[in-house]
Amino acid sequence: MFSDVDENTISFPSEKYDVDSNSSESEGIWSEIRSRKIATLLKNRKVDVIWEVGAGHGNMAIPLADLGIATIPVEPLYSGAKALSSRGFHSYAQTLDQLNLPDNCLGAIGIFDVLEHLSNPEIVLREIYRVLKPGGVLLTSVPAYQWLFSDFDLQIGHFRRYSRKSLSSLLNETNFKQTKISNLFFIFIAPAFVLRRLPFLMGIRGEKRKSVPTSENFLIKLLTPILRILLLTEMRMRIPLGLSIFSESVK
Repeated sequence: MFSDVDENTISFPSEKYDVDSNSSESEGIWSEIRSRKIATLLKNRKVDVIWEVGAGHGNMAIPLADLGIATIPVEPLYSGAKALSSRGFHSYAQTLDQLNLPDNCLGAIGIFDVLEHLSNPEIVLREIYRVLKPGGVLLTSVPAYQWLFSDFDLQIGHFRRYSRKSLSSLLNETNFKQTKISNLFFIFIAPAFVLRRLPFLMGIRGEKRKSVPTSENFLIKLLTPILRILLLTEMRMRIPLGLSIFSESVK
C-alpha cells in the first residue's frame, strides 16, 4: 500500500538510495551477519513474523525472509516500499502512525538503523509501544559511540550515534522494559576510527556519493570469506563492544 509522504521530514532522503539493480542493500557481509543475529533473537522467542519500521530497500527484510522470518515492511519512502513490493513483500509506503493500527495488535516490531535518522526518536517508539501487544518484543539496532561520529554520519543523515546507556535510557523513557543489549562488529571499530573519525577531526570532508566505489566493493568481496569467519566467531564470543548496538525490549 502506498501514500504520499513528505520526504523533508526524513533525514535519509530517497536520492541517497543507490537504486542500481546491480547494487542491492540486501547484499554484503554486513547485512548477512546482522540478519543472522536478528533471526536468532527472534527464533529464540519463537517469533516468525515481524513488522519492520523503516525497512529501506530491504537490507534486513530480504535476508530475514531467506532465514524463515516473514517481514512486513513499513517504509515511508516510496522508492524503498516499491522495491520491496516488487520482491513480493506486502509493503506500506507510510509511517507507522499513518497506518492507524489498533492498540496492542502486533507481536513483534523491528526498527533497524533508523532511530539515529530521527530528530525525535521517542515519537516513533511511543507509537511502537502503543501497537505492540503486552509482552510483545521490539528489536532495535543503532550505530555505536558518539566519539565515532564523522562525515560518514553527516552524509547519510545521522543525528547521533548511541551508547548502551543512551539507548537503554531512550527505551526506558518510552516505557519499554529493556531485557538485553548486545553489540556486533567489534572488528570494525578501529577501521571506522582511522578511516572516518580521524579525517573528520582533521577537517577533511568527502564528496557526497550514492554508492560505494567499485574498488571498495571489490576489496570487500575479496575479504568476505575471512570477514565472515571473524564476525561469526565474534558473535559467539558476545564481545560487549562493537560498531552496532542491538536491543531486545518488551512491552
